Amino acid sequence: MDATRAILEESLAVSRKILRRELRKALGLYYAAWGTYPMAVVVLYYVVEKLVAGAPESAVALSAAVPYIVLTGRIFATFFKAMRLPSRRRKGGIAWSIMMLAYFAVLLFAMAFIKTLAFATAAAYAASVALLTYLLFRSNATEPRWYDHLALISFSALLPLGVYVVALYYVIGIIWVYAGVKSLLDAME
Repeated sequence: MDATRAILEESLAVSRKILRRELRKALGLYYAAWGTYPMAVVVLYYVVEKLVAGAPESAVALSAAVPYIVLTGRIFATFFKAMRLPSRRRKGGIAWSIMMLAYFAVLLFAMAFIKTLAFATAAAYAASVALLTYLLFRSNATEPRWYDHLALISFSALLPLGVYVVALYYVIGIIWVYAGVKSLLDAME
């Protein structure tokens, strides 16, 4: 009986280690990908502006978000597959993608016309991203690292302020790329 218990405990420890590594990889890819979003918007806007004069910035930013949203869904679907949880790709993935696109549309509309609404929307979104990420840590019995805190706290504080000072989006991008690289390096250890 003790041998069986020892084997079960050892297998549980190994599975937790694998899940932590998979979560670290997923978060690393997530941080690194979204850290490049501000630059992707700038490049896409430059290209679109050359092709179509007077293209609305909000439409460009929204169209740049689509591949990032799809990539995020795939990253976390892979993680949930490692957890052996159904990713609900058919139902939940489509609903989640539509919800994210709707959020971006509202945020970009608000940024174009109503700064106060954009600030409130960005603050709510940043808080929800941080909360969901911290809940993901908690549900997987792993502790966030210092760079996770750096990424999520800076995101929560700077995203709403970016409505007024656009350069703060680039600061968030740099911090998220750094956190992504650190997370991927931790996953490799």
